[in-house]
Amino acid sequence: MAGFVELDLRERLRAPKAVPYARRVSEGHFVLEVATPEGVQILQRQRGGDRVFKTFEALLGLLAKEGVVEFAVVLDKAKVIPGGPPIPWGGRAPQEEMSRASWRHDFDIPF
Repeated sequence: MAGFVELDLRERLRAPKAVPYARRVSEGHFVLEVATPEGVQILQRQRGGDRVFKTFEALLGLLAKEGVVEFAVVLDKAKVIPGGPPIPWGGRAPQEEMSRASWRHDFDIPF
């Protein structure tokens, strides 16, 4: 997996067919990856190694600063705790198979 530094972030996000997404990694931290037709690229620190965000808010702040309004989040079997009213769509599913989340408008990014 190729990497890039924050200095090149704007260019990577504006690449044709680029899809930014946050991936949850160990200990509940997040990394930023950008999928392009050439492959997946991960945001790295200037001196090497993946740039790990301890909070989701820090990652959202970086994306908002770059003007990103749509991105994906990959949680990989994460347990999501409901943070608001029940989900707005109908249908029943076993509790362990459904994630419930609130629609929010934090960081000027519409969810």
